[in-house]
Amino acid sequence: MQPKARAIDSQTEICRKIGGIPELTTDTLTTAERRGNPTDFKVKVLGIIGGLIVDAEVVNLIIDSIIKVVDSVVRGTVLSEVRMVKTEAYRFAIDYRKLNAITKYPRYPLPMIDDLITNILHTTIMSTLDLISGYFQLAIHSKDIEKTAFITRNGTFAFLRMPFGLSGAAPNFQKAIDIILKPVLGHFVNCYMEDVIITSPSFNEHLDHLNQVFTLLRDAGLTLNKDKCHFARDKLKYLGLIISKDGIETDNNKVKAITEMKTPKNNREMSKFLGMAGWYQKFIQNYAEIYVNHYIG
Repeated sequence: MQPKARAIDSQTEICRKIGGIPELTTDTLTTAERRGNPTDFKVKVLGIIGGLIVDAEVVNLIIDSIIKVVDSVVRGTVLSEVRMVKTEAYRFAIDYRKLNAITKYPRYPLPMIDDLITNILHTTIMSTLDLISGYFQLAIHSKDIEKTAFITRNGTFAFLRMPFGLSGAAPNFQKAIDIILKPVLGHFVNCYMEDVIITSPSFNEHLDHLNQVFTLLRDAGLTLNKDKCHFARDKLKYLGLIISKDGIETDNNKVKAITEMKTPKNNREMSKFLGMAGWYQKFIQNYAEIYVNHYIG
């Protein structure tokens, strides 16, 4: 191993499996009064394969202290659709639309992408960090655990950690990360959700910057996904863009995904297309005019 790589690797002991329940806790989920019978739910029929996948995933989540068995009256439901994701593995999701409809969350802004990019331009050396299973590193407030409950054919379960699908998950997570990294945020660190980037003018300074960030994350009990972290690069991908000391470029794979999309036929498809294209609007001449002319309101 090269000396530079060894120096960085020695600092990455926080790249491990998620440990016990984290000390970081989400804001309380304030819910309106719910009328009707909250226990009147039917278990979704997922088919033989879907049912087995859900059963196995529930066991894994219990082992990892991410969910627990409950006898709750407020329940979300397992989505009937079990879909293939990019990892070529099935996964299930919880339908929290009814819970979200009666939930109020403290508002917290996500960073502006343009501001982040401006902060990291013309840097010499960079590293990007990825927090493993980001949301799962936030604990659900104890009195809100049963509000996250969902039902399967094997019983009712609730999350001990922040699940995907809650409308307040993103702002809660961003707020937590901003608090943790506050001493270095905006100086040599920028972050958008679980995607953290560290920029420095020299390698020696970069080692010091990495050490400071690792210390803050370690003290907060957070862990990294080492396979998705990239250390000490002069050029790398961040938020769908290619960043280097020379400026920013588009990611060819992202551009290809946009150009190969089928022509939108309805509002939903048009919104999806414009959402993807909007990520690269700074590279598209007269984007605002095109957006107004083609958006189907």
